[in-house]
Amino acid sequence: MSDITIDSLIEKGNEILSGISYIKPPQGFLRLYDDYGIKDAGEYATWKQRTIRFLSSKYPQDCYLPELIKQFEEFEKRNCSPSIFNQILGLIKAYKDIPEPVIIQNDEQRPLLEINNTLSQSQSINIIVDILKEELNGRQIKELRDIIANNTNDESKRKSLF
Repeated sequence: MSDITIDSLIEKGNEILSGISYIKPPQGFLRLYDDYGIKDAGEYATWKQRTIRFLSSKYPQDCYLPELIKQFEEFEKRNCSPSIFNQILGLIKAYKDIPEPVIIQNDEQRPLLEINNTLSQSQSINIIVDILKEELNGRQIKELRDIIANNTNDESKRKSLF
């Protein structure tokens, strides 16, 4: 595997998935969880590290890399569950299908309140009221609701609020 590609990682992941097998509990024991084993744990560990390194080098700021690492950890915690492994393969396949990195700004760079431009003004005001509920007391919230209800157009609402 000298030339690592996303296709080779997916192919190897499918091989590993086919090697995951259910481990039956010993006779007479009741197990409250499913337990699975990997055919070759060393092969899985190598594939995992190659996958993380490959995707980290190709998509260093992609917001889904931490999710992929979290899925690997979850897979190992959950006794090698094939359903979680399928989620890992799904994330890797998504990188193949949509190769553009998804980058989300830091919270420090992000505006405090982002409102989609397709929302109407009244919806925007309702969103702001919901956000302010945490900061205002009951009387102040009631005053805001009265302003919104009593003013018919958005301009008068804005003037009454500010």
